[in-house]
Amino acid sequence: METLNQIEQRLREAVLEGGYDEVCLAASDYRRCFDALWHSMTVEEKRHSPLNLHALELTGWALDSVKISRALLGERRRTFTMAGHYLQNGFEARNQTWGTAG
Repeated sequence: METLNQIEQRLREAVLEGGYDEVCLAASDYRRCFDALWHSMTVEEKRHSPLNLHALELTGWALDSVKISRALLGERRRTFTMAGHYLQNGFEARNQTWGTAG
């Protein structure tokens, strides 16, 4: 069985690689493992544990990273779509000025 640290590493790698299905799976596994660990702790252990803060930082980083990556992909898609539209409609051919005498 994977430890919380191993699942965290898998989550980080999935986020960095852009494997969104793997991100969802790793995030779900992380939550399950975190919950089991958290519920096994005494109130006093929970009070002094950095685990909760660390989990918040990790999931915040993962969410922000995924949002940024998806926004960048969306922008690239819009750029390619627009370029394809211009090329299909002969925009580039009409506006080319190189190679002309002038």
